[in-house]
Amino acid sequence: MKLLCVIPAYNEKNNLKPLIAGLFKILPKVSRDYEILFIIQGNDGSKTLLRKLKKKYRKISWIYFPNPLGVGRAYKTGFDRVTPRFSHVLTLDADLNHDPKSLPLFIRKMNSIDADLVVGSRFMRGGAFRDKRIWKKIISKLTNKFIRMAVGLEIHDISSGYRLIKSPVIIDVRNRLLEKGYPNYMELLIKSSKLGYKMAEVPIVYEPRIWGKSKMGKMRTFIDYLFFLPKIFLIK
Repeated sequence: MKLLCVIPAYNEKNNLKPLIAGLFKILPKVSRDYEILFIIQGNDGSKTLLRKLKKKYRKISWIYFPNPLGVGRAYKTGFDRVTPRFSHVLTLDADLNHDPKSLPLFIRKMNSIDADLVVGSRFMRGGAFRDKRIWKKIISKLTNKFIRMAVGLEIHDISSGYRLIKSPVIIDVRNRLLEKGYPNYMELLIKSSKLGYKMAEVPIVYEPRIWGKSKMGKMRTFIDYLFFLPKIFLIK
């Protein structure tokens, strides 16, 4: 496995050090060849911190933008760096919602059924969604249920950002992705499914953030999802 981790981070300075430490504990156990690419946005000092951390963690790199891109455009920026040199791409949140220790579960599941893409699910048996924001739980569950039924996806958590993806999937789908915000998560799965890629899921525990403020505003999220829902019937 030659692994590229793509992680958008908008003003997540206080979370970067523990996240990197956690990744460097697990990644050498699953791959001899890996890199971590951050899409850094904002002016909270994250870039300066990464320069210091790179002295210890040589396999980190970053692309910097002073202003927020939106999570969809941030991922597109990272996905454009995926080449056939990498066999797999790992995506996860920068705010410590996703535990790097779960990565071996993704790999075992992918290998056991030869899946092209494995999603970390909060909503399947064994998963948990410990976010304290009730509105986020409601919107996430309702949106997931509606889209699953509408497009016939068997994945329970299509808005989860914790994923292990074979690089040919990314190379194939990246130029087809149009969503700039959070619907990008769902768009990628729907379009990958339409292209015939095999998907699976594993249970994860989603932990609430400790440091910083969520960038997922209630109204912005609702509007993004509302405008995305009619588009799912036009995706080919």
